[in-house]
Amino acid sequence: MEERNTSLESPEATDKPEEPELDENGKPRRKLNKKAYMCGIVLLLMFFAIAIYRTHTNGFGMIVQTVESYTYNVETLETPASFTINLDNLESNSGVSVYDDGDCSIEVSSVEKADDGYLVTFMATPEYDFFQNYALLVSATQEEYQIVSDGTAHLAILKAELTGSYGDETFTATQGESNDIGTLFTYTIPVQETTGEVSLTFNGLRKMNWNLK
Repeated sequence: MEERNTSLESPEATDKPEEPELDENGKPRRKLNKKAYMCGIVLLLMFFAIAIYRTHTNGFGMIVQTVESYTYNVETLETPASFTINLDNLESNSGVSVYDDGDCSIEVSSVEKADDGYLVTFMATPEYDFFQNYALLVSATQEEYQIVSDGTAHLAILKAELTGSYGDETFTATQGESNDIGTLFTYTIPVQETTGEVSLTFNGLRKMNWNLK
């Protein structure tokens, strides 16, 4: 008896090359490179995140520097801002609140011993929205603008007076320096002692307001 071969040969046993998908013009359609596509999406998201970060961190400075697009008003605050610093531990003064209205604030950044007393550095925190429609800043400085040949120049000028007392002695602090947007500024208090507390008061703080035109 003859044995029959029960194995069946598939009509597609031999692999045929896959026919390319054609577009509407009858030309082979290009396959989407998924890796390249994902890399492009990641790069786009990174660029967007960096742009958001720069806008958030530099937004106030951008508003101050492009005043042509904003109305600008300055108000001199009538209420004094009083606070105390400690000479026994200079580092403990970092973060001491000087002014806070719920929107803007000023605090002591550092107190350092100097030849003519103590150098006190202050940090003012502004309020502004994400889309840069407005900005508020309370500072010892006042932003001043001047039209120049290539646009508008600006500079923060120290205006507020800082007075104080140590024991029975009273004094007026010496104005120091400021950055160009008024968020950092310094005063020197003429106290030579190394212990105790010094009472200080700002008079004439400026509240500046920028609103998009």
